[in-house]
Amino acid sequence: GALVRLFAFTSLSKQPLSLDLAKTLLGGSTQEDQKLTTETVQKKVAEFYNIQIADLKSQRRHKPVALPRQIAMYLCRKLTQDSFPTIGDKFGGKDHTTVMHAVSKIEGLMTDDLRIRNTLTAIENSLSM
Repeated sequence: GALVRLFAFTSLSKQPLSLDLAKTLLGGSTQEDQKLTTETVQKKVAEFYNIQIADLKSQRRHKPVALPRQIAMYLCRKLTQDSFPTIGDKFGGKDHTTVMHAVSKIEGLMTDDLRIRNTLTAIENSLSM
């Protein structure tokens, strides 16, 4: 949609496309401005759940840590360019299949659990500020 808007504007106004023009038309939200990292996602999820980042990277499997870790992994996969193995490494050396399971589980929970959807929305909104 953003590309269509850019090309439509430039063809109608006969202005050359530039980074400044794209920032103006898109409200400053170009890909260059939106470099979200796994560490930023971990920090926001840890703050939201009032846990330590070290807990997200730990081997502990109990629910107060496991669900936030899975949510953080899901958001990392969705919002960053990191691969499953890279995300696993940044979560204490987890295997890529652990990250794949976390993403799959959160996707499944989102369809059934309004609380999970609201949590994800709240964290994503805090990341976009």
